[in-house]
Amino acid sequence: MDASAVTTAVTTADASATPSVEAGAAEPYAPELRVALRDEAAGDDPPSSSDAAGAATTSSVSIEDRSLALDPVYQAMAQTLRRTPGAALTVSVLGDSHTESDEFTSRLRRRLGAAFGSAGRGFVAPAGGARDVRRAFSGPWTIERAPLRRATGAYGLGLSRAIARAPTATLEIEPCARCESSAASSFTLYFHRQNGGGAIEYRVDGGAWQRASTALSEGQSRAGFETVRVAEGHHRLTVRPAGDGPIELHGVALERDANGVTLDSAGTIGAQASTLDSADWTVLGPQLSRRNPRLVLLWFGTNESANRHLAPDRVERSITALVQRVRTAVPTAAVLVLGPPDLALRDGQGNFAQPQQQLAILDALRRGARAANAAYFDLLTAMGGPATIISWVARTPPLAYRDHVHYRPAGYDALADLVLDALARGYEGWARRATRPSAAPDVTASPDRSRDR
Repeated sequence: MDASAVTTAVTTADASATPSVEAGAAEPYAPELRVALRDEAAGDDPPSSSDAAGAATTSSVSIEDRSLALDPVYQAMAQTLRRTPGAALTVSVLGDSHTESDEFTSRLRRRLGAAFGSAGRGFVAPAGGARDVRRAFSGPWTIERAPLRRATGAYGLGLSRAIARAPTATLEIEPCARCESSAASSFTLYFHRQNGGGAIEYRVDGGAWQRASTALSEGQSRAGFETVRVAEGHHRLTVRPAGDGPIELHGVALERDANGVTLDSAGTIGAQASTLDSADWTVLGPQLSRRNPRLVLLWFGTNESANRHLAPDRVERSITALVQRVRTAVPTAAVLVLGPPDLALRDGQGNFAQPQQQLAILDALRRGARAANAAYFDLLTAMGGPATIISWVARTPPLAYRDHVHYRPAGYDALADLVLDALARGYEGWARRATRPSAAPDVTASPDRSRDR
């Protein structure tokens, strides 16, 4: 089957299509391994909020992957589809407000979960959008986002934290009852250990309260974790301070002991790639390591494009350094740098127009990804190029907001489908290469999911 036929169109694809193999080539993978992602992304599950019909959801733009960095991810997809014992695929997305809203990432989560199975909702930060899960704070909590420059203190994987000391402050978190990730086998609390830290009290459903100390002892990492294991099913976790000192919660991960996909959304409003330079990686690094993602998506560039005083070379250095930080925390992770989607700013006449350095920033991100041997995807070109957002704002119903920067739910659905489309074609290309023994990629084994969750 020609790669151009691999599509993530909103209309239903031909589920009976079987990709062809070169004559005489071995076929070590069942045909469904190539078409599952395409078929699920093209299925009849409608966009969550509004009609995305007419938006570009397919493209000939491919993921740029000169070093074959994503081959281990495609291998993990194949193993997950075949229900290989221990096979699973955790994806972590770090980015700016496009990620923080959890609209784009929710679409990825639902589509990938439908194709490969769900291994749980994944990491949920204290701040920002939280789809596919119920997260409810009540009482005297202080929710803080990390400063965009010169951040002091630990903010965790989601660049946010929830601080409380009174037992009347509670957090309830549970899977979405009607979502693909509607069950959990474990909840893992991510918190900051600190001098004088109090205890966290937690309980499952209406059960007895249990405790986990957040006090820092000599030799301990400041990144603290507490895993609460439960019988597979729908459960509610309630968390509160014990009242003996402050607690600082960085998030909760909801997972299942099952083959499938877990997708984390960790973004913050206004962030640039350089924002993570000042993050406390002695905490953020171990937290990312704990997530053990096979794939990390880095989605920055919008705020860089809007800053005409920012040198593109600095952006190139920042994204290269960020890829290296990610690999230090998770050496086995593949990294995909997503270029930013389109945006428009008001010019001197008050009209919306392309930022003057938009393309220079995209080129800088591409160069930085290549320098770090990471994959890169040009989302701007895939969606139609500069000024596309102007037409998306004008659509009925609109796919982007009138700020010409942020997208409506159906717009984020369309952007996510473009990424899925590119992944599907990359997956098919990998499967074709894998049929030739001489060209078979050297990939690592799937990650060990038996770690304490």
